[in-house]
Order: sequence, then C-alpha cells, then structure tokens
Amino acid sequence: MPVGFENSDGAHAMHHIHLSAVCEQDLDEIFAFELENRAFFESWINARPGDFYTLDGVRKSIQDAIREAAADNGYQYMVRDIAGRVIGRVNLHRVRRQHFHSAELGYRISREASGKRRASR
Repeated sequence: MPVGFENSDGAHAMHHIHLSAVCEQDLDEIFAFELENRAFFESWINARPGDFYTLDGVRKSIQDAIREAAADNGYQYMVRDIAGRVIGRVNLHRVRRQHFHSAELGYRISREASGKRRASR
C-alpha cells in the first residue's frame, strides 16, 4: 500500500513509503531492524524482553502477528522507503469491531528515518 506525504512547506516533493503485512519472509529484515535500532527505541519506550532480540524471538513475534491478524485482533506492518529499505513498523492492537470499530495504533521509525516527517501525518 503506497503512501505519500506532502512537505509541510507546500513543496511538491513527496516521501513515499510502502506498508506491507509482516510475514515470515521478513524475519532477517525485522531482526536486523530491531537490533540496529534497539537502543534508540528503548530511549523512547519500554524495553522489549531480552529474548525478543534473537532470531527465535523475532520468529515467534512474526508467528504471533500472523495469528493475531487471522483472528482479527491485531495487525502488524513493515514500513519501507521508496528503495525498499525497512524504515519502520506500524501496529494496530486491540482491534474492536463490534460497536467501536477501533484499534490502538503504535509505530516505530528507525533512527535514520526519524525527523524526516515520515510519521507526522
């Protein structure tokens, strides 16, 4: 799902990103992304358990995400830049369809991609 955002100064330059559902083929990229950005993320949010930062930990996380999506309880997406590099993750948690049609939104943008208005709108 490609998404573009116009710069706040009205310029026509766009930051194109692509969202794709997390899948088992993303294992190596997610593992590298999380390891590379661990200290940066932990400076902003609570730390994940240490066993998350292993291939088996990330594999389990992906499998959990796939199960949550199948049950319509949550959805996880990879955020890629125009070159296909992983620059972030977006999560919808606590999906509630009946009555509310709502979910909680969470996201992580890499240290390298932060400050470039990719998560500002």
